[in-house]
Amino acid sequence: MKPEVIDIFNERMELIGTAPRKEAHKVGNWHKVFHCWVLTKDADGNEYVVFQLRSKEKDTVPNSLDISAAGHLHSGETPAQGLRELKEELGIKATEDNLKFLGVHVEVWCDEKTINREFDYVYFLRNDLELHSYKVQPSEVIGLTKIKIEDGISLFTKEKNEITALSIHYDEKGKAVNHGFNQKLEISSFAGGERNNYFIKIFVLAKQYFEGKTLLYI
Repeated sequence: MKPEVIDIFNERMELIGTAPRKEAHKVGNWHKVFHCWVLTKDADGNEYVVFQLRSKEKDTVPNSLDISAAGHLHSGETPAQGLRELKEELGIKATEDNLKFLGVHVEVWCDEKTINREFDYVYFLRNDLELHSYKVQPSEVIGLTKIKIEDGISLFTKEKNEITALSIHYDEKGKAVNHGFNQKLEISSFAGGERNNYFIKIFVLAKQYFEGKTLLYI
């Protein structure tokens, strides 16, 4: 299997070459990533942000709740071409016109194995499908969770230490193993945990989105 090749950049977002994705993470090359957050509203008017549960086999932050759909842009791809991640990971067909662009989020973190420096192109997508209607890619996604916006804000502002959210898990073939259950979540349930203030920004912007505000920027 050929390695995934991505464009790499300097800190001014100027293209300087290409590298295998794993090498870029090893040495800390700047690169571009597509982030799409799915927002949904139920029949009772409750508003949610959808998170995916990352596969236990992922080489970074496995078995953690993270962005609805995300992926590295392949060499030569434009940010909007990252839409393929929605189809691959969640089975959602969407066009660029369906997306709300929020801007570029700069993300930097490291651990024992990874030096991660990203320019993240962040989007919202409104999609009111029930969780059991998604078609997930089991090598990437082993669960989905939808979190009420107010609960997410309460958790990430530390007003609450724990919240409850509707979740669904999938087997190795991508088949749902339950019809949804109420799961208790803490900040440690999420990719990045305490260090990730990105998620509180997403919940606040999602709240503003449902309020009808249009000037939204990450």
